[in-house]
Amino acid sequence: MSTRNGNAHDVIHTTLSYLLRGGRASIHHCLLLFVVLWTTWTCWYGWFHTTSTYEYSTINGSMSSLVLQRNVPLSDSLRNVTVSPSNATDTKTLSKHTQLSHSYFTSINKCGHCPLSSVKPRNAILYLGKSHWQAGWLDRSYVLEQLSQLAGFLHCANLYVPPPNVLLAPFHNQQQKRLDPHLQWDDFLHVAYQHDTTTSAQETVAVRELLINTSTYHQTSDPEAWNLTNLVSQYVTRLQTLHSNMTVVRVITRQSGQLARHLQHLQSILQSQRYNDSNSKVFVWGIDVGFWKFKDKLLRYIRQQEQQQQQNGKVLVGDAQQYIRSLPYLWEMSDPSESVGHCQYVTMQMGPFIGLVAERLWEHIVASSQASNVSQNLYGLLHVRRGDARASCDTSIPTMLSYLHCMWDQTIQHDNATNDRKGQIMTTILLATDEPDPCYRNAVTNIVTGLDQSRGHVVAFIDLDSLAWQVMESVISESKDENHQSLDRFRNNYHIFQLIQYVKEQVDFHWERRRAFACQDCVMDNVVVKERLSVLASDYRECRSTS
Repeated sequence: MSTRNGNAHDVIHTTLSYLLRGGRASIHHCLLLFVVLWTTWTCWYGWFHTTSTYEYSTINGSMSSLVLQRNVPLSDSLRNVTVSPSNATDTKTLSKHTQLSHSYFTSINKCGHCPLSSVKPRNAILYLGKSHWQAGWLDRSYVLEQLSQLAGFLHCANLYVPPPNVLLAPFHNQQQKRLDPHLQWDDFLHVAYQHDTTTSAQETVAVRELLINTSTYHQTSDPEAWNLTNLVSQYVTRLQTLHSNMTVVRVITRQSGQLARHLQHLQSILQSQRYNDSNSKVFVWGIDVGFWKFKDKLLRYIRQQEQQQQQNGKVLVGDAQQYIRSLPYLWEMSDPSESVGHCQYVTMQMGPFIGLVAERLWEHIVASSQASNVSQNLYGLLHVRRGDARASCDTSIPTMLSYLHCMWDQTIQHDNATNDRKGQIMTTILLATDEPDPCYRNAVTNIVTGLDQSRGHVVAFIDLDSLAWQVMESVISESKDENHQSLDRFRNNYHIFQLIQYVKEQVDFHWERRRAFACQDCVMDNVVVKERLSVLASDYRECRSTS
């Protein structure tokens, strides 16, 4: 290495001196300088990163699909739930909404099957992201979806993340309690790779629990206790007892700026795996970067890969075309037009049990709104977030009164203009809110039931939070878990919120006042609203004085 660098230094020095003295650079000089500089950089880059960034070790053969997962067996059918027959209305007579899929995410492009059987042992990703440690359900489900798409791109690697009771913030649960430690991610979402019919269901699971103590369900939520270097070492150590003659590359990313360089290195490993190279390696990639910084760099990397391939030729064929089509589809939450990639490697559906509860909940909603004198039913969700969002979106009673009258007026006008309906229409409005104050909830209920019903629309009201809890309790009481675990773990606000999100997908319209980015503005200031406000204010004061 030193001899090559010494010769390279002499050539660079001689060439540059000649140019600086005013000599005319020939094509020969320019090409020679470029080749020497490129060779020197390549040698230095490869030497530095194989000795400083990556660690190599020899381990034994095929990776167990359950390594680092808790010691509870899951059957190929996951958690099958046995439920006694429902007393609800026959689903054949229900709205078409009950027949919809549980999937939260629209399929973009199913890119074929993952090489689940041919790539063994599987690559692995161990993700912490301690600077963005705990958050609510929408945040965490988005993170899981994006990371699993990336894992799919990397030959459907096993993705390990800390369990739900570590990453889901207690703040959003009742009494701000941590979730049941027995909960797995599959209790919320079943994230699975595309696969053929010969692959076992367990092998297709994309998201698995990462544990720092495999002898107990209870994992600390203190981020300082989660040491990525130790977790990666433990993962490799456990493999050493199972497999031989396999080279493992350990890559640890702690800064978002390392992402592009590390991904390029991992893709070189994928290339050898793709062609079944006898010298192919498997990688274990540890990531401890806050997700939003990580995501921004990842989107930029995928976008640059697309642009680079496009610039190499107007018509993409062969490997270039295949590579572009294989880039993972990563959607941008704040601006969907900024989404990148093409391939959706995973499907995401509600977990088996919570999916069953969701269907039962919708059955109750539909059954409760049936009436002989109604020609058609409409369903709307009113989502009001109070709690930590009061400062970012005004949800006071005067504002809600004006807002709901305005939205109701617009909804009736739109429906009458776009639909030639005959007879009376029942519109069921379902309230979902984190506000525990019964006086506030009563006030909103009175606003909804007092909306104008003189234009062919009858209003019905359902407290969705209360109904969701009732249905959850009912299904839990008549069900049993295949693994004989208690279903009490589902009694939490996170699963109730999941049910509300499911209902949101089924309704005909939804109104929401949650945060600044989801705080619909609609104002009606007429005599009726002013008169109602006076009555509501009086009722609210009386309620508060007696509660």
